[in-house]
Amino acid sequence: RKFDSCKLRMELIPISNSQFKYLVPKQVTMSQWRSYWGTSKKERVQKVLESVLLAYGGMWLSWFLSFMAGSLVAACIGTALIFNWMFGPYLNSARNNETMYRYKNIPLQHAIYRGRIISLCKMRRRAGKTIGAISQEFVSIVVSDELNREMEIITPWQDEYNCLRTEMSFDTIIASPRNDFSKIVAITDSFVPACNVWVGDYPFVKRNSFVSFIAKLQKLRVNKEINGNFRDAMKIPFSSPSNSINNERIKKES
Repeated sequence: RKFDSCKLRMELIPISNSQFKYLVPKQVTMSQWRSYWGTSKKERVQKVLESVLLAYGGMWLSWFLSFMAGSLVAACIGTALIFNWMFGPYLNSARNNETMYRYKNIPLQHAIYRGRIISLCKMRRRAGKTIGAISQEFVSIVVSDELNREMEIITPWQDEYNCLRTEMSFDTIIASPRNDFSKIVAITDSFVPACNVWVGDYPFVKRNSFVSFIAKLQKLRVNKEINGNFRDAMKIPFSSPSNSINNERIKKES
């Protein structure tokens, strides 16, 4: 049997809550902490300058507050501002991780969405809605699976995206309050194995574990021992024989 015929199909593969929590941890990881400082040299310089200016301003602010609010209040505020570079990345990462678990009172279904890139579009748009928001480069990626379920992801442009091409496979994790995934409430960063590139400006996923998980799916597809019973081999609970997203486009802006 040829290997090409055993490749994973472009489809929706539901996963259990425990698998989701393992692949998308709520606790802050080191890669998430590092992502606070940006992915490009320009972003890192901007973050360092912001931290230095905030620390410098905190020193002067604590000095002025010592005359008005007392030395204890001034010391606490000054310490928080001066050492913002230490706890700022952690708080930012914790806030981002919480967005994947914000629906605490609603039971969510999770799945790996395996699609194929059908279009790529580089664009410029304002980053934010404030008056001082500047124009930045973004990329729009439209992905579709075998049932023509489309998903559009819009994320800030990175130089690594130059290697992306149409027809490349595209893997991501989605969450939905519905068993048929007709409504999507969360999407993680995405992996393009053909060029080993991650799409997204924040690493929600434990990337090495996710790649290993996809490799396991590939191995089970090929392995004759499963005898075609792929779902039982993965121990993935399916709520229905044909879990699917409706044929509508879902947008994510990160």
